[in-house]
Amino acid sequence: MHDSEEEKEKNSVDTPRPGVSLDDLVELLTADPANVFKLPQARKVDIIHATSEPTILLEYPDDLLPRLFCFCCGILREFASLTEEAIDSDHDTWIASLFPALKALFVLASYRMLRGIGTDDGPFVSPILEHWEELYHGLKILYTASRTRDSRFRTNVFTLAVVSHISKALNVIFRNNTIRSNFQNDTDLRKFVWMLWFSGGIPEAGDLDNPSSLAVMFLSTRGGSLKTSSSVMLPICMAICDEFGGKDAVAEIAFMSLYNTMMSDDKSLFEKPLTQQLSLLLLLADSAIDPTDQILRRILELDGVAKLIEGVINMVNVARDDVFQETTSDMLVSLIALIVHWATESHVYLEQAIRGGLLRVFLVLRGVGSEIPERIQEACSALLKNISHYLPYYSIIHALSDELRNLTEEDEACMREEDEIGDTWKAMERDVLRSYVMKRAFDTGAQSLPNCCNNCAKIEDKKAFLRCKDCSRVSYCSKECLGIDWYEGRHFESCRKQQDDKGGNNISFLSFLADQYVRPAYKDHLAGITYPAEDAIFVLNAVEMSVPISMSIYSKEAAKEGLHERRKWSSDSYRVVDQRCVSPHTKRKRESATKIYIQTMHREGRRRCVVRYLPFDMERKQFESVSRPMFFKQESDDFLYEIMTDVSVKFPGAELKKSWILGSRYGGHVHLFDEVDAYFQTKCVTGA
Repeated sequence: MHDSEEEKEKNSVDTPRPGVSLDDLVELLTADPANVFKLPQARKVDIIHATSEPTILLEYPDDLLPRLFCFCCGILREFASLTEEAIDSDHDTWIASLFPALKALFVLASYRMLRGIGTDDGPFVSPILEHWEELYHGLKILYTASRTRDSRFRTNVFTLAVVSHISKALNVIFRNNTIRSNFQNDTDLRKFVWMLWFSGGIPEAGDLDNPSSLAVMFLSTRGGSLKTSSSVMLPICMAICDEFGGKDAVAEIAFMSLYNTMMSDDKSLFEKPLTQQLSLLLLLADSAIDPTDQILRRILELDGVAKLIEGVINMVNVARDDVFQETTSDMLVSLIALIVHWATESHVYLEQAIRGGLLRVFLVLRGVGSEIPERIQEACSALLKNISHYLPYYSIIHALSDELRNLTEEDEACMREEDEIGDTWKAMERDVLRSYVMKRAFDTGAQSLPNCCNNCAKIEDKKAFLRCKDCSRVSYCSKECLGIDWYEGRHFESCRKQQDDKGGNNISFLSFLADQYVRPAYKDHLAGITYPAEDAIFVLNAVEMSVPISMSIYSKEAAKEGLHERRKWSSDSYRVVDQRCVSPHTKRKRESATKIYIQTMHREGRRRCVVRYLPFDMERKQFESVSRPMFFKQESDDFLYEIMTDVSVKFPGAELKKSWILGSRYGGHVHLFDEVDAYFQTKCVTGA
């Protein structure tokens, strides 16, 4: 298509056309509407154009509106078939076929029709049901023809116009509860309206109020709430994925439509369109519809959590004084819950969320200046509590400490107000501080742990292990173990390329925590057992917890039985890496060693955790050695006591309940975390 002809098509959507008078129209439809279809085609085109003229449509008699509806259905069906025949024709022939059909849809979507059809027990129910098959057939033909025409000429102008007109007409029809109830179990119709929505693609900034998403909502809503069973949604999802390039493409359209609306400067869009888009996205990403989570994974690959955070912050800033009104408030609760849901899919995504401005959400809400509604406070508190669940991860502690360092004194005072958010925030801060102390102990004093195969736990000896080439975080003793862990162990789900590879310390840090909690009390644990010590397993559960960590001891049989029970109620969400009993190395091969090892269960995702049997890196007799590393002499609270004592001496005026910024030094702020760093650097140097 030449540029001039393409521009001609784009500008010809609303070409005016001379019509007939209102009296002529009334006379034609009053006598016998069927006779109208016997008229020459040119005359029928004049009639439908006259019908769509606002001045005529507004004055059209109410009692003849049902007949006008039937007339438009017939015109639509007739000219939709002509568009199908004219797909490969020249521009003028195509336009001559398309525009009468669009004018018929315009009349069906008009305010006059809305007033009449919207009455549940009105005169429209019978004619709509009677002509539905004709109307629906015409809609599908018109939609298919416009998509085919656009694909031939590499444009989308006609598809967008047709989708918009069809969606508006369906929205008028679906507003009638009696009519809609007849179609809510029609799977083919549901597929069609979902196709309309996705055909529009990702909406532009000026066209976010998408009528096709409203049509989907009408068919998916019952009793005021969105209820669509997986048995209904599954074939719909499969159909639209087949049509629009797979789940990745569908996920991108659905999510970016939501994101663009959230980033709008028009706060009115935060009510109807945003609600629709969020509901439809959640339907698609439901685990029953997409059991492989491919749609969700694609959304997360698009930095979905960071974009949600950015969108929430924009919504609060744009809506400002109206942000806590009921509709917007409900939407914020849903979006914060979605951030929790997606960010806690994996510690990798939670770290991205934290570094993507997660803590700023709370500050922006505080900055509105009015009291935060209880439901939003509950949602924010749930988010903060979920963050604390991931504190056994080195990478999460590192990200949180960086973000907390960046807060100003005003930010800290804002977050520590006396309400539910403030109380949960302060509890999270305390947990992060304790965890940061353990992280610094690990950084500055921990002995290097032996490198173990991530699949079978074999300890690296003379032969260097293979490392995962993508994330460089894990090692394997052989290509066979690498392949097993990649597929059966599902390492591909947590493997991410990151410039800052702080996540590489996660497993070692978890083993360090296990040692920290086992070593000081191992005698007490072993003293009361009735089974041989070599059958003991120290169990550290890092799935749902905050610091401090608790440690339990079980026999091997009891530990495995407990793991079996967990698998049953968690739908196989736990996977086991290495079930061998690993013996500590001994200097003399014949010297017997007590076989004690640690079963650690740590979270990789909301529905999955990894079970690892981590060997102690020292012999049992060395547990009692006075030359143990200094960080095993004390627990985190003992470290904190010494640190706080030092702080009170160095910064006598500091009020930690108000701020962790202690003072100034060399032109910059001194943060409490700086003093923690200094404490462990001193310990490392002096060996105290």
